[in-house]
Amino acid sequence: YQRRVRGDLVTLEDVMEEFNYGPNGGLIYCMEYLLENLDWLRDELGDFEDDYLLIDCPGQIELYLHLPIMKEISQALQEWGYQVCSLYLVDYNFVSDASKFLSATLLSLSSMLQLELPHVNVMTKMDLFRQAKTVKQSELQSYLDADTKFLLGELNKETRGLPFVKLNKAFTKVIDEWNLVNFVTCDITDVDSLDLLLLYVDNAIQYGEDVEPKPPKDEFAEEDDNDETFENTGEHGLGGLGGPFNDDFY
Repeated sequence: YQRRVRGDLVTLEDVMEEFNYGPNGGLIYCMEYLLENLDWLRDELGDFEDDYLLIDCPGQIELYLHLPIMKEISQALQEWGYQVCSLYLVDYNFVSDASKFLSATLLSLSSMLQLELPHVNVMTKMDLFRQAKTVKQSELQSYLDADTKFLLGELNKETRGLPFVKLNKAFTKVIDEWNLVNFVTCDITDVDSLDLLLLYVDNAIQYGEDVEPKPPKDEFAEEDDNDETFENTGEHGLGGLGGPFNDDFY
């Protein structure tokens, strides 16, 4: 895809050098600076109609959970007329470790609640997963569905002691009670996989819901053009369904 936005507003390297910040602090500064200069972002984006804009966001979780930065940027995009959907990407290797998957699921749930956007969770790099074959297909589906009963069993296998068992149960209970998280797979080598992901996004943002439907073709008018006679005798047209056509038939 074509890169549209240039990085000439502020750079992480300049911020780290000037203020002696670390990567996380520098990134937060950059995003706050962007938030203060949203007019620049709007000018850079330009005017789009039915195009998709892919915005590759930083992975630092502070921007989504502890600070309102990404939420306010998303709200600005919506005010400009964009339909926004957040995608939370998780590598396939998270399903090989129940503890890592639990962490990813809880972070996804927290981000969904914080951002308040249409949201799709994506299990990425599935082409590598099929090569690795570290998890059975039936187990993979349990992870994708965020099956808490299955996940609790896997967690208890990895941890020992009553405190951990209680903690695992409490975590999975949170996931189960909210019942918001599941995952769709993505394999960049499979066109059908990408089409399915796009379908999920379209459904999340209700793409096309505001499009005016096309008027139906007037079949009876065409019959009139062909000098066909429409009679209420039960021998022609809708009367052939079993009775004369009348105003009660819709």
